[in-house]
Amino acid sequence: AAGYVCFHLPEGVIKGIYGLDEIKALPFVKMVALVGVEVGMKTERMINKKMRKGPILVTGENREDLEKNIKTVQEIFRIDVENDRGEISGIIWK
Repeated sequence: AAGYVCFHLPEGVIKGIYGLDEIKALPFVKMVALVGVEVGMKTERMINKKMRKGPILVTGENREDLEKNIKTVQEIFRIDVENDRGEISGIIWK
């Protein structure tokens, strides 16, 4: 089974990207497309699906395994975004 996940980021400034090399090294992650996502980059509120980041292509032996592997990626990979009030939040996977 194979699938992909995309995400979006809250409005603010990217302060840190964590776990990227780790997820790229996972045997069930076949591709990570993160174009233009860098520390210091300003992010905007998502208006439509075209603004999503990714995809991250993930495989598994079956659907259950695929869902487990996607959850692993979501637990490891983190992007911290600081809003204009100084609050930190992260990736929105929905």
